[in-house]
Amino acid sequence: MPRAGSFTDHASAAREALGAYLLAVVAVTEDSRGERALADELSDAAPTDLAYRIAGSLAVDAPQQQALLELETTSARRQAETRILSRETELLRDLLVRLRERGERQELN
Repeated sequence: MPRAGSFTDHASAAREALGAYLLAVVAVTEDSRGERALADELSDAAPTDLAYRIAGSLAVDAPQQQALLELETTSARRQAETRILSRETELLRDLLVRLRERGERQELN
């Protein structure tokens, strides 16, 4: 059984990864309405609720999303989600750099 501190640390890491991901989504799409609402809604969510909500909101293919939802523990789910969020954030940042190079997006302040 994980220590309470590590349980909280995993939730914090997942929240941070989600925040970075949502910022990247906003930068690429230039539409922050849904992302802000999701971030606000999840800011105080219980760790288990957070894990399920992140899994349900990730823009991944259905089998990958289902695999996340079927993981046996909340901790395993959040760890997998944090890895996915980090990977997707990097991909979105790379896309944003390419869009800016083509003059299709402004720099963030």
